[in-house]
Amino acid sequence: MSVMILLTILTTASAKIILAREKGFLEQEAERRILAQCRSLASLSAAPLLDEFPEFVLTPLIKSILSENPEMAYAYIVDSNGKIRGADDLRDVDSDYQDVPGLIERVVTVPESPGERFRTNSEVVEVSIPILYQDGSTVGRAYLGMRSDYILEIIREASKSTVQVLAAILVIGLVVTYFLVSTIVRPINKLTVGSEEIARGNLDYKIRVRSKTEVGRLAWQFNE
Repeated sequence: MSVMILLTILTTASAKIILAREKGFLEQEAERRILAQCRSLASLSAAPLLDEFPEFVLTPLIKSILSENPEMAYAYIVDSNGKIRGADDLRDVDSDYQDVPGLIERVVTVPESPGERFRTNSEVVEVSIPILYQDGSTVGRAYLGMRSDYILEIIREASKSTVQVLAAILVIGLVVTYFLVSTIVRPINKLTVGSEEIARGNLDYKIRVRSKTEVGRLAWQFNE
């Protein structure tokens, strides 16, 4: 019984470590994805941002990105004066860009280039990237927000699968351990009973052990 309890404790401890690492890996992958998307958006927005009417190019671009990636909550292209030049809703164009309320800096492990910024609140993870023209000058900034519940759902589904696999491994381990322990303990119990009978003077008592292990050979010697 103590072996099975120890196995359960070790499996539970291992599960916690695996789930924590899995959570960190999935969060990092989500951060890599939104960073790559935002870099692509910034790169595609550099030239149109200098046009007289950039919204005619940037708005369809943003609509395409958001429709193909439903986990993205919003995307904005802002010029160097802080004016929105590209948005999902044309009514936002030409208005002053305002940060999403409650955003705080997010510590990430993915490599960031100068000027790139991760922030987060309870609803979104946001990346903002400077938009650089061909000559290296900064002409604006791209903002892209990913829904936090999307990341949580990925982690939840992955954790569920991991827990199911670990639970199956634990059950199999417990069953195997039970049979292994039984194979060892039963002959020893029979040997103990036989020893007690012989000690009482019952020299005709035979120990019935079929095991071919050391315990089985010891029982055979007792019977001799």
